[in-house]
Amino acid sequence: MSATEQALRLPELLLSVFELIQASGHSLVPIAQVNQVWFDCATSILWRRVKSRELYRVEKHRRQIYASKLDAICFDGEDGDIHEAFIGLQFHHIRQINLDLFDPPRGGLAHLQQYLAPSLQVFNFIGGDLDDEFLLQMAATCTRLRVICMNLPGPRVTPSAILSLVSGCERLEDVNFNDMEGLLSDAIFLHLAGRSNIFRLTWDTLIPPRLVTRASQETATPFKDMRVLTTTVTTSSVAWIAQNMTRLSHLILKLEDTEHDVLRPLPKLQNLKRIRISFLPTQVLSTESLVGLRSLSKLETLDLSTKARGMKVADVRGANFQNADFEKLLSGLPLLRHLSLVIEASFSLRVGPMISRNCPLIEECNILKNFDTRLLLAQAPADKPMFPFLQRLNIRRVTMGRAEENRTLEQSADVLIAAIRRNCPSIKLIIPSETNPYSSLVARRFDSAEKPADT
Repeated sequence: MSATEQALRLPELLLSVFELIQASGHSLVPIAQVNQVWFDCATSILWRRVKSRELYRVEKHRRQIYASKLDAICFDGEDGDIHEAFIGLQFHHIRQINLDLFDPPRGGLAHLQQYLAPSLQVFNFIGGDLDDEFLLQMAATCTRLRVICMNLPGPRVTPSAILSLVSGCERLEDVNFNDMEGLLSDAIFLHLAGRSNIFRLTWDTLIPPRLVTRASQETATPFKDMRVLTTTVTTSSVAWIAQNMTRLSHLILKLEDTEHDVLRPLPKLQNLKRIRISFLPTQVLSTESLVGLRSLSKLETLDLSTKARGMKVADVRGANFQNADFEKLLSGLPLLRHLSLVIEASFSLRVGPMISRNCPLIEECNILKNFDTRLLLAQAPADKPMFPFLQRLNIRRVTMGRAEENRTLEQSADVLIAAIRRNCPSIKLIIPSETNPYSSLVARRFDSAEKPADT
């Protein structure tokens, strides 16, 4: 056998070459048919991540060949009948399993134990029927588990079993608990607070002040390595978050009251890249605190909103948030890409050039003010687009220009769409007002132009 022939049988070399071929968009299926060595290497790439039905369609006596190659497998809500067919299979290299809206057949507990391999690192479970025995077996078997995402695990799961699972996984980094009413105990929270390697936490129920106090009393540095936090708190807890989770890059909060100024402590979190806070409709923000966020120079997303029309923002004299305040805020946020300030403010059309000048990377901008889109774009410079990276544009208010009175509504809309494209060359979506028929027409004509014609 020549040196070339020997090289073409080396799995290490073949895997690298085949990955490049797949990345270039070419199919590995013909390659898998060359010989046994090429088959083993090509199918190891083709079968890394699959949906469960793909494995189910394989003849029963050959399923183990491919089950051994899987890196990740995904089940949807219609796959409840498949798990029993997979009993006995060994998933030697499985690292991730996604069970989405799982519906076990005949109301019984599905056979899921075969997926609990020592190699498993990510477990995503959204809706279904688990029990304590399964969670305890996962803790004992899946010693490399890094990510647990669990939503609606069913009535047979208890808080004690969840605590055993998270405390038994020494490598755990990412915990996502959603729709877990009655299952998230104080003991679970306090255990996670004391862990040194928890980087991401989604805790969908309210973290009450008493639990925050206990975490401070029982742990010297609670959540000291936290990078991403998504939860519900009272406003009194935000200062505690800023004091303890100093490495945070993403902060997503839902607030339960309006007693404290939650923006004031945020500049302590100098690593923040994303802020998303949902306030109660009665919240009044401080102009000084909002402008103070300009010190967060790494910020890419700033999203402050309520379910109502808009929050009030006022300075110490009671004056409304104005252009000058807005420019002070934007002047320190050169990396901002997503801006949503659902506030009542005294803005003029000059905010368009202001955003363009201070935040050149902006991709989405949502300010609760009925700017006339046509007039706003009229402020654009003649030699370059106003928003070169903008992908989503709200057109809450838009009117026909006086020079277009002799045009039809459709012709006027097309003129405006052309202006939007000139000033927003990356635009992908136009969002109309529900109460402005003309803006809806503009959005429809933009959308129809974006879709390929039927052939």
